[in-house]
Amino acid sequence: MPEASITLSDLLTSVAYTLPSTASPDDRSVRQALMLAVRAATATADGAAAEDWASYAGAVQHAVQALQADPGDILALTHSAPAAGPDSLELRQAASELVKRLADLYATAAAAAFDSSTRRTIWSRVAHYLDDAAAELA
Repeated sequence: MPEASITLSDLLTSVAYTLPSTASPDDRSVRQALMLAVRAATATADGAAAEDWASYAGAVQHAVQALQADPGDILALTHSAPAAGPDSLELRQAASELVKRLADLYATAAAAAFDSSTRRTIWSRVAHYLDDAAAELA
């Protein structure tokens, strides 16, 4: 019997629920989750849905830029991920849940007193952008 292929929605949901809330923003798992959120922004849509995804993509891209992530990392971390495909409620919910979890993780790290104030400021900005991204798909 052939194995069912995993969708990006499935992958986003899985990553959202397995991402430790205590992970450091510098952990590879967090970077990979963020890059999967970027991958979700490639969903195809028309009309108002296209505007939602464009706004989501802009907010996620701002988060990536604030972190000064290397675009090569994006390709390396997501090269085997499924395509986003067309807009769907399932994809919206999965992407929104993942970026909410990431926003909480970055906000928690920003509130911690153990890192430099510059890094905490960056993480706070990233959390804000990711909250905005989640709101675009709600």
